[in-house]
Amino acid sequence: MRRLACIILAALCWPALVHAQAAQIEALLERQLSTDGRIVEIDGFTGALSAQAEMEQLRISDEAGLWLQLDGVVLDWDRAALLRGRLDVRALTADRLQVLRAPAPAPGVPSTQASGFRIPDLPIAIRVDRFALDRVELGAPLLGTALTARIEASASLDDTGLALQLLAERTDTQTGEIDLDLSFARADEALNVALRVAEPGGGVLAEALDLPGRPSVALSVAGSGPLDAFAADLTLATDGVPRLGGDITIRADGAARAFRADISGDIRPLLQPDARAFFGPQTRLALSGLAEDDGALSLDDLSIRTAQFQANGGLRLDADGAPEQLDVTLDIQGDGPVRLPGTNVELDRAALALSFDAAQGPDWQLSGRAEAVAAGGITVGVVHLDGSGQITPGARAPFDGAVRATASGVDAADDPALAAIIGPDLTLRTEVQADADGTVSLRGLTLETPHGTVRGLLDLTPTDGRVQIIADVAADVPALAPFADLAGVPLAGAVTADLTAEAELPGGEIALTLTGQSQGLDIGQPRLEALITPDTRLDLAMRRDAEGTRIERLTLDNSALSAQVSGAADEADGTLAVTATVRDMSSVDPRLTGPADITATLRDLQGTAALVAELDTGFGLGLQLDGSLAGPDAALRFDGALAAVDRFVPVLRDALQLRGTLDLAGAHPVVDAALRAAPGVMLDVNGPVSGPEAALRFDARLDDLGAFAPPLPGPASATGVLDLSTAAPTIDATVQANPAIEARVAGPLTAADAALTIDAPIANLGALVAPLPGPASLEATLTELSGAPTVSATLLATGLRSTVQGRITGPDSGLDVQARLDSLARLAPGLTGGASLSAALGDLEGPTRLSAALRTDSGATADIAGRVGLDNGRSELTMDGRLPLGLAAPFAGNRALSGAAQFDLQLAGPLALSSVTGLVQVQDGRVFDPDLGVTVSGLSATAQLRGARADLRASGAVNAGTLAVTGGVDLTAPYATDVQVDVANLIYALDGLVRTRVGAALSLSGPAQRRLAIGGTVDLFDTEVRVPDTGLGGATPIPPIRHVGAPPAATQTLRRAGVASGDATTGAGVARTAVPLDIRITARDPSFVRGRGLDAAFDGGVQLRGTAQSPEPVGQFTLQRGRLDFLGRRLDLTEGVIVAAGSAIPRLRVVAQTILDDLTARITVEGPANAPEISISSTPDLPQDEVLARLLFGRSIDTLSPFQVARLVASVRTLAGGSSGLLEATRQRLNFDNLDIRTDATTGATELAIGQRLGEDVYSEVEVDSKGDVQLNLNLDIGANTRLRGSVTNEGDTGVGIFWERDYD
Repeated sequence: MRRLACIILAALCWPALVHAQAAQIEALLERQLSTDGRIVEIDGFTGALSAQAEMEQLRISDEAGLWLQLDGVVLDWDRAALLRGRLDVRALTADRLQVLRAPAPAPGVPSTQASGFRIPDLPIAIRVDRFALDRVELGAPLLGTALTARIEASASLDDTGLALQLLAERTDTQTGEIDLDLSFARADEALNVALRVAEPGGGVLAEALDLPGRPSVALSVAGSGPLDAFAADLTLATDGVPRLGGDITIRADGAARAFRADISGDIRPLLQPDARAFFGPQTRLALSGLAEDDGALSLDDLSIRTAQFQANGGLRLDADGAPEQLDVTLDIQGDGPVRLPGTNVELDRAALALSFDAAQGPDWQLSGRAEAVAAGGITVGVVHLDGSGQITPGARAPFDGAVRATASGVDAADDPALAAIIGPDLTLRTEVQADADGTVSLRGLTLETPHGTVRGLLDLTPTDGRVQIIADVAADVPALAPFADLAGVPLAGAVTADLTAEAELPGGEIALTLTGQSQGLDIGQPRLEALITPDTRLDLAMRRDAEGTRIERLTLDNSALSAQVSGAADEADGTLAVTATVRDMSSVDPRLTGPADITATLRDLQGTAALVAELDTGFGLGLQLDGSLAGPDAALRFDGALAAVDRFVPVLRDALQLRGTLDLAGAHPVVDAALRAAPGVMLDVNGPVSGPEAALRFDARLDDLGAFAPPLPGPASATGVLDLSTAAPTIDATVQANPAIEARVAGPLTAADAALTIDAPIANLGALVAPLPGPASLEATLTELSGAPTVSATLLATGLRSTVQGRITGPDSGLDVQARLDSLARLAPGLTGGASLSAALGDLEGPTRLSAALRTDSGATADIAGRVGLDNGRSELTMDGRLPLGLAAPFAGNRALSGAAQFDLQLAGPLALSSVTGLVQVQDGRVFDPDLGVTVSGLSATAQLRGARADLRASGAVNAGTLAVTGGVDLTAPYATDVQVDVANLIYALDGLVRTRVGAALSLSGPAQRRLAIGGTVDLFDTEVRVPDTGLGGATPIPPIRHVGAPPAATQTLRRAGVASGDATTGAGVARTAVPLDIRITARDPSFVRGRGLDAAFDGGVQLRGTAQSPEPVGQFTLQRGRLDFLGRRLDLTEGVIVAAGSAIPRLRVVAQTILDDLTARITVEGPANAPEISISSTPDLPQDEVLARLLFGRSIDTLSPFQVARLVASVRTLAGGSSGLLEATRQRLNFDNLDIRTDATTGATELAIGQRLGEDVYSEVEVDSKGDVQLNLNLDIGANTRLRGSVTNEGDTGVGIFWERDYD
């Protein structure tokens, strides 16, 4: 009425209005047409109150923005007709109407009263001869797809009634039309309706209704007659086939009107396939009722029937809309399980009944039952629903009651972890109340499970077209342990949470608060637990209103961590700030120190969304992010560094650097990043991370892989592509490591059937495992990568086969490892037989279960069982078995070991020697050290490990003596050692030069890791030093021999013998540690030096210093008495000393003399004990051979017969020990061309040979043997290579021969 009065007033004030400014008129119309929630804007309004008015544009908006726009409006009307009470419009047209979406709901609450049909009563009559919209554009949000159409219509509304004709036709690529002819006569209340809707296949109706196959649609409604006797027919067809049909009738029943509807058909083609069985071939809706003139309504019969569903009931409402009677029953049942349409819920049967009869009292009753319900892998045996309460119209709360639902026989067979949480029984109960103002309240809302309870309340209050919602929910989980399997991690402790919310929907304010508290939380992850701590609190408060969305408070706080988030977003701007602090990172990892701070700011949330973030720590890790998340230049730059990288990877010395960009400007983000670290570590990654061409190319390189894996020295690289363009990312990479390895890794990473393959041919496994030279191959396959990955790998090499199979992650994770080596000799020459290893590892994600068995063909056994990776890095293992001592040969240098060690050990703690307890025993063992010439036999030894220390006990026979060892060694660095070694009656002999009986009390003490020392005393008894019978007098040693092209086995033997050239190690390349010595060696009785006629007694001692590998004896032994028997004469020793000055071979000086008439002869033995020099002197001074002639024959050498000369030469040979020194001096003095003494290798007979050249081509030689037989030989050269040889003996035997000889260089 207010708008109509404005129009009439405008007509009366015409003279003034025609002079008003257009802007004022536009403002007036905008104010009159706008309401709460609706904004009308008008541009270009002209011709106000003239016969033809025009408007360039009209826009209508609501809280969500513009939803309707009208362009080019022309109104041709009769303004004078207003004075006659009529609105006559000759034409109302518009060039274009755009409806972008549906408008927000208008304010106001619909009336709960029923009313009869009537047309509006207006104070004026309205007639529109022509209404035309040349172009109508409907947005996709309205019907699911955009369309364009044209509309033609005419209408009238006056005292006689209502008439409307409308035709709408699509004008885009599709066809389709709506034709409506509607009229109503006030006089006889005659209603005529003719509606026809038709569109071809793929039309907007089929799309909006999601009809399968998008068929053509035809809808027809036709009805006529007065409202006391009205009848209409309805038909719906698709693809030309009727699907639904029926009739609707209205008839007079006294002052009331009775209505009836009956609609049925086969609607299965209109439904999705999974819903067709529910409705079946016949679906029917039938209802009848009575609408009384006072507004009361009764629905006497309501029936809905399908193949598997049936609903029946009745309803009566009084004139105020309050229920007087209600009786509804629902039943669902089929021949088998019934799937509810549009859901994944199946059940065998269900029934529901709701009843209320005010005539019987205010009570209402609700009961229901469902059997064999299944959904989402969860099954429920029986669901019961019970409710009761009262309906009291006119009361403050006209509806109240209580509802309780129980589920029994609940199970999740496919997910045992979930089944354990929800338990076999669930209960949900609440109190329901509906107030007179429309508020619906759920109070005492409670969900009970075996392991937790959720309680809350919910209020729903309608107001001004919206619903005000108030919710308060509290959850209490007193024990988290039952949730461990579901979460996949160990859990302990308790959690409580409270959620409160206030909202006004749709489009109104929302306020939300959430608080949570943990008590005694334990997640089985020590490092994460250090941040979460047993008691952590979460606090959130946020609000959305007309100014935007604000996070007023979001905090996470405990004793280790504090984090805060705050900010707001509105249409103009927005800022979000985040701060977080970890108070002490050492609680996460002992290698980290100090706090860690994170700060981030996000600005201009409605624009470029500029981000600045920084991570700063006290242990050298820093990261900066800056850039924008939106806009044409959107990109993030990141720059990070870890200064103390050696804390995590000791071989990395300098800082680790990470730099790059994430380009966000295009359709898909693109990353370009580089990581660098020293020594020689680099990784480059670039490419789009999403979209159809998403693929990350990577190039990783190491200058020296040996820094990380010592068996793999040299450069390494990995290049390839990670394809992210499909749902299952795939990788294709080539890995090169050491010249021997080139592997290809390829396959999908996350698909259900993903199988990642690794193929790595190895040119020479010996480059990785020295004892196993030759080619090898490694083939592996990883499957089920999107869930719990499995691995199957095989390594094949000469003499070796190894396999690994199992699941890497998940609750069923475990690996089976099998390996077989055909010969242990490949690892250490001298070992015999092969070896087999069988191991099983389980629970790889938690404390890992380990069971392993090692067996060798030579009888070695080792069994290990237990768990590793417990809390705080602990492990618990048992180890027992038998190991032949010969297995230690590669680490024993030249020593030979036999016997076996039995061990029975336990480990509790970190994987270190200090955690091991138990016993190691050796019985009847044997150790031979060729360097020392020591053999320990009958060895009995024990090592008792406990308290990070090994207590040692050992005894045995050593070189006819006894050995006893006591003491202990710490099993933690620096391995402090305190061991006592006692030796009694040990017979020691060195190369036939030294023999003695030893008693010793030695100690090994100090840190074995740095400076182990040996000290004590050694007592010598019955010591004898032998002067060798050969080699004296300057014998030339054998020069070093260089072995060219020696086979590996020979080289290994040379190394074990300690004679390989340049070999600085012993055994299998194990360097001997320098062990300092401080040992006092004392001769407890006279020590004798004998040989070459020498027999002397000495006493004294030495101090042994240096190292065990290079001992340095210092001291001397002095002559007590002695003699020298030489050439049948006895010489008295007048001087003698044996001096040790740092060498293992002592030096001698012994002087013996005798008096021959007027000559005093002296023989001096001097030099190293293994090669002393002998000199002969006299007073007065004579040549050595002259002195020898005097000693032998008592006459000068010039007067000796040939036989005496032979004896003299033999004596020289005996004295010199094979040296040519004295022999050559004798030859020169006798003036012979050749002088030689020969020994027959078979008979041992000695002969003297004297040779003299008689001419240039003639050489003669006389041979005299020990029997006195003489042979004369004559050699005559008759050519360059031809010689005539003849001989004659004293027996008269003769011989002659011709010999041809040739020398080859």
